[in-house]
Amino acid sequence: MSRAILQVNDLKKHFTLAKGRFGKEDTVVKAVDGVSFDMAYGETLALVGESGCGKSTTARLVMKLLDPSAGSIRLADTDLNQLRGGALRDFRKQFQIIFQDPFASLNPSMRVHDILEEPLIINRINVAERQRRVADVLKQVGLSPDHARRYPHEFSGGQRQRVGIARALMLKPSLIVCDEPVSALDVSIQAQIINLLSDLQRDLNLSYLFISHDLSVVKHISDRVAVMYLGKIVEIAPKDAFFNAPAHPYSRALISAIPRPNPGDRARRQTLPGDVATTVNVPGGCRFHPRCPFAVDKCCHDEPLLKPVGDGTSVACHRRLELPLWQEAFQDPNKLSPVAEARLRLYAARRRERLNAVNL
Repeated sequence: MSRAILQVNDLKKHFTLAKGRFGKEDTVVKAVDGVSFDMAYGETLALVGESGCGKSTTARLVMKLLDPSAGSIRLADTDLNQLRGGALRDFRKQFQIIFQDPFASLNPSMRVHDILEEPLIINRINVAERQRRVADVLKQVGLSPDHARRYPHEFSGGQRQRVGIARALMLKPSLIVCDEPVSALDVSIQAQIINLLSDLQRDLNLSYLFISHDLSVVKHISDRVAVMYLGKIVEIAPKDAFFNAPAHPYSRALISAIPRPNPGDRARRQTLPGDVATTVNVPGGCRFHPRCPFAVDKCCHDEPLLKPVGDGTSVACHRRLELPLWQEAFQDPNKLSPVAEARLRLYAARRRERLNAVNL
């Protein structure tokens, strides 16, 4: 990997909820709890996981829209935690964000020209340069300069997202955080926006931190994939390694849930036992152990660290070297490991007990 544009080290964000009545203690929500990763110039790092795992909070921390509880964020060798006021405002030219909902992220009372011109005015760009820049960026995102006179409600969803992308490009950033930029769009429009982002990255040498829960989109656009679970990264891997041989049990479950267009392609789907925990009540040891078919006693008590396993992959799993191969474990149902079978049988027995108790 080339020199890093973004370095995140042991990043944490804990929210404290107010005390309830009857002497209840404060509740701490560990939304992000020790996240570390690097990004290279020109790279797309996809951050994936279930809703509520901390992806968007991580994005807002990187954007300095939230102050971290602990940890460091370095962008282009500059510590963002040390920037305040005007210094932070001037440095914001280097990192921008594309929001998820194009219908909510644009001011309905402003024309597109005013929306795009606003960051240039804040950064004291002269009038002639502002006019030229607005027209050029609209062309870059596939819109006409005439569209600058319109209001957001006069555009389709895909066109609105192009305006959102244009706004992110106005100050010529090096890093763009894409917070699920296509999840609110139709599938056909998603492909257009993803292709646009890829073209812009190639032409402008952009780096993307791409937040998503759609692994089909991630497979198309990413260079590496980081998987989050309950506020922590459990696996980071190159895209091909991640989709062909996921190392963490949770990653395997995510990939097995990807819809397959060919009815004849019936790979075994891994159904996770138990309920999804919350960042308010985080399990001890490995956070995934209550749902993991490979968990052992050590997983219940000792929290695993993110460690390399080769080929650029790092995984937080005590049994990372003992797990059956991905192809054997979940693509061929006749080769499921004895450990996995025993774990699944135990879960099924407990589930029957709970159902019998309810029926009684």
